Formats: sequence, C-alpha cells, structure tokens
Amino acid sequence: MKAKQHFVIYLDKDGNMTSYYSGEDKQVTRKEFKVNDEVPDVLVADLIKTNPDFLQVEYGAGQFILTEDEKKRFNMVSGKIERPPLVEPRYSQENLTKIFNEQGMKGLKEIGDKFGVTDRSSKNLIIEILRAQEEHRRTRKV
Repeated sequence: MKAKQHFVIYLDKDGNMTSYYSGEDKQVTRKEFKVNDEVPDVLVADLIKTNPDFLQVEYGAGQFILTEDEKKRFNMVSGKIERPPLVEPRYSQENLTKIFNEQGMKGLKEIGDKFGVTDRSSKNLIIEILRAQEEHRRTRKV
C-alpha cells in the first residue's frame, strides 16, 4: 500500500512503532515516507488501525474497502477498524490531588493498583502514579 501523505514514524529495536520525543534517551529508528512511497505490510497492519489517513486506502460504508488478499496480509477479519479499547484516563497531579481530597487514600490506591505502584504517603503515591502512567504511555504499542 502507498503513502497518501508525507509522514515519519519511529520503530523500536524489534521493529514495532513507538513514540519518541526529541532528546529522549531511547534507541529508535526513524523511518520517513513520502507521498506514493510503498509502505511495508508489517507497518500497514498497524497504521491502518491507528493512522489510516497516512495511507492510500479507500473507505466507504463504515469500513475500509480491501481485497481478500489485503485483509489477510494486514491481519484484518473485515475492513472495519478494530481499535483497542482506551486504557485508563490520563491523570494529572491536580486530578490525583482532587481524588485524594474526595476519596482519601483508598481512591489513590485503586489508581495505583492499575499501574502496579504503592506507597504509604499520598504525596509519594501521586508521584509514583504519574511516573508509572508516563512509562506505560511510552512503552505501550501504538
């Protein structure tokens, strides 16, 4: 499949798409695609679910118009986008402080459990939740 627009993606050492911030200490490969460049099938399978606007793919009647061969190559049962469910809401220090004020330490601990962090101090637990949330956001597959 060909690129519909100019875009850049970053790949981790295993070839999976990943987020990357300038100056971040992370080993990534920068891959640039220009209009009409051929995009490898491995990347199309992810891009068609996350950023279909990057690709020259037809869309109609609520789904992508793909041949049976393309559906197999891109690991799609149908032409519909099968997006993974959203993870947790994004927490800020202000949100977490508000939760602590309204629900106490119990509310913070429930959120901390989602990220696998614990602490006895509300201040430290908030910091740990924010760190774990950011790490989760960076490491999850796009």
